[in-house]
Amino acid sequence: MRRPALTDEELFSVLLGDKDTFGIFVLMPFSGVSSIEELERFNDNLWFHVHAQLAHTMAERMLNPVWRGPLITRAYVIECVAAAAKLFGAFHLPDADEMIPEIVAEPYVAFALSLHTVVDCSQTARMRWQRVTVICNIAKSFHITPLDFLTQIPDAHDWLLRVTSSPDELRKAELQRLDALHPDRVTRRIADLRRSLTQRVEGHYVEVVSQILGLNMAVGEAGYWEMRAAHLQRIEERIAHVWPGAALGATPAPPDDA
Repeated sequence: MRRPALTDEELFSVLLGDKDTFGIFVLMPFSGVSSIEELERFNDNLWFHVHAQLAHTMAERMLNPVWRGPLITRAYVIECVAAAAKLFGAFHLPDADEMIPEIVAEPYVAFALSLHTVVDCSQTARMRWQRVTVICNIAKSFHITPLDFLTQIPDAHDWLLRVTSSPDELRKAELQRLDALHPDRVTRRIADLRRSLTQRVEGHYVEVVSQILGLNMAVGEAGYWEMRAAHLQRIEERIAHVWPGAALGATPAPPDDA
């Protein structure tokens, strides 16, 4: 498959516009917000900043003919997210030591990334170019730019999903995400994070940090299986839309020549 000729700015725009470049993001804790809507706005701005930085790095490395290995490492993602969180004012508490954000940011981000995927760190430049090439080829069939395809064509990402994945691959990826959120695993992750913070933060600041991170909450089974079932149902609905007849329990779609 021939690689498309894109400038660094064009490649950056495609990577940033491709929703599947980045995974689910988690809410970073901000003090002083008055509503969940305000918290979400803070996080929308934070994560756009993070995604733009990651997309810029990926584009730069994809265009570097001598680059080898993963485009993005987990350590680099942690560094970027932690820096952005501190820049946007996350982890601050009134009357708390000003060093708290510095102490908390990277351990908390590492904890969050153990539960949610922000970007696929296993991808190489070759793998990402394959996806970008598919995007460019489909956009060409519409006689529009790749970015216009991603942002203006309804169901553009369903088109991409159809030609780059399969129902079984989508189910497997979503099940892995849900398994990572099982209460038993989350409880263990929280305990590990508390131990890590206890080693870094002296005295009463451990409780201050626990407060800002919400680590005193009880993590149990309540709601998990309901959430899991609802999410899997949504996945099957998307599969039915992208691959007619492929959803579990669905009537197989007729052949194309029927």
